[in-house]
Amino acid sequence: MKKSILIIFSLYAFNSYGQQALAKQGINIDSLFKSEQNIAIGKSFPLFTVYYHDKKYTNRNLLGKTIFINFWYTACAPCMAELSELNKLNDTLKSNKKFEFLSFTFDSPRVIRKIMKRFKIRYKIFSLEMKEFNRLSMYQFFPTSIIVGSDGKILFFKIGGSLNKEEVMNTIFLEYYPKILNAL
Repeated sequence: MKKSILIIFSLYAFNSYGQQALAKQGINIDSLFKSEQNIAIGKSFPLFTVYYHDKKYTNRNLLGKTIFINFWYTACAPCMAELSELNKLNDTLKSNKKFEFLSFTFDSPRVIRKIMKRFKIRYKIFSLEMKEFNRLSMYQFFPTSIIVGSDGKILFFKIGGSLNKEEVMNTIFLEYYPKILNAL
């Protein structure tokens, strides 16, 4: 049991801080995961059904919309560093009826409520069972951000993030935002 806990903790620690350590060694995280990201492009996003305030969200009822999906959890420092800028991205696009922002985590609903209050989050966050979270994120590191086109196919897939506020802002508004606009 102790060995399992140690392995799980080690994986979370690498995911949370290992990205930054690799970056400091001059290893480009994007190129490290590039093949994984490219494999997903053009494929259908995995089938899912989630509920938010009694409203059902599925692949089928989101067809026709461009969807930005973000996978994160609270112990992931780069994930947490993105939340404020992701909120701004949502605010910028939320009036567009052809856009949907979905956020998935395996954190509990209680933790989600605290995070939403702390960061004044105005987009939908769904708490998933770990197995479902991993399946939908295609078993990748975090944060993972995906743009799904109106046809349900993955247009963009990015793994990893930064703790640097300027890098986070540039990723979201110079990389994600134009790709979303292009897909709308």
